[in-house]
Amino acid sequence: MTFGAQLRSFVVIGVLCTLAYAAIYAALRAVGLAPLAANAIGLAATMGANFVANRHLTFQAGHEPLLPQLAGYAVAYALGVGASSVVLLALASALGHPGGLLDTAAAVVSGLAATAVRFVLMRIWVFRDAATQTRPDAAAEH
Repeated sequence: MTFGAQLRSFVVIGVLCTLAYAAIYAALRAVGLAPLAANAIGLAATMGANFVANRHLTFQAGHEPLLPQLAGYAVAYALGVGASSVVLLALASALGHPGGLLDTAAAVVSGLAATAVRFVLMRIWVFRDAATQTRPDAAAEH
């Protein structure tokens, strides 16, 4: 699969997971959970679906050993949560610790940091072998 096709697949999966994350985050914040806790729980709740979809659809790595990929994804996830948390804290502070839709929007924007970190790590490390293989007809997809 070409880089462009991988990126498109990753974006579609990411949008779907982001919508689910936003709903979970908003619901947890509505019941009084702190932003960082709601962020971590929302990301954890969507990470399984994200891993499986990207493993099979984006990087087509379902034929490779699961445990090393899962371990690498867990590290990529943790680094993504760290990046997301830093951005969320900065946005919350800059926005005066908002509530409601602005709070959820800040969380979604912070999730973009996690997404960028995860895509890079998934492509160059977690699913490296599958991500860099190209099919004979991949040149025609450009």
